[in-house]
Amino acid sequence: MRKTIAVVCLSLFLFATLWWWNSTSSLSNAPTVVPTDAPAAIDPANTAAHSTALALAKKHEADRENQRDKASASTDQAELWQRSDQAQQELQGRGILPVDLAGEVYVQLNTAYLQRLRVGDTMKIYIPQLGKDMAATVDHVSDHDNGDRTVEANFPGMAKFFSAVITSGKDATYGEISTPSGVYLLEAAGDYGWIAARGDLVKNHWSGHNDGVYPPKHTATN
Repeated sequence: MRKTIAVVCLSLFLFATLWWWNSTSSLSNAPTVVPTDAPAAIDPANTAAHSTALALAKKHEADRENQRDKASASTDQAELWQRSDQAQQELQGRGILPVDLAGEVYVQLNTAYLQRLRVGDTMKIYIPQLGKDMAATVDHVSDHDNGDRTVEANFPGMAKFFSAVITSGKDATYGEISTPSGVYLLEAAGDYGWIAARGDLVKNHWSGHNDGVYPPKHTATN
């Protein structure tokens, strides 16, 4: 009887030992779980700041567009010249006016604006003898090798032979404006000049005078 009890106890001991060994082995062979970083929480303050920055960027771009539109509109409304008493004083003081001028009106040119004109631009051409501006559209621009620039423009809605041709250089500007009311000529030295009807100049013309604004003296070369 005692022998039987001893055998049973030994068997239980061996079973318990084997069960413990298997349990330990299973735990050691189990895959190791590495904790991962949890996704960063979205900071409402950062999201609001980003949205504000985008809104400001869009507003600044819209402001720049408005400024460009205003600048373009300002250019379209600019006049090539306007009446000027200062121009009369300057030109008469220099003694460079043709002696048989008739019906002329003295003007101050916007030469910087003239140099910026491009094909497709619109402008106002002031005819003082008619007391009005004429809207014109630039249809051709020529930049010459000597630095002069010729701008040709038409009057929308009018026949194609009604047009304006203006050539501007470093020291002088010459123009011819053909309108339904007649042809008008422009001559200027620097920013100061005059505009007159060709018919008035022809009626008052006499030989032996200077036809325009020239340097005081020419030197002939062979």
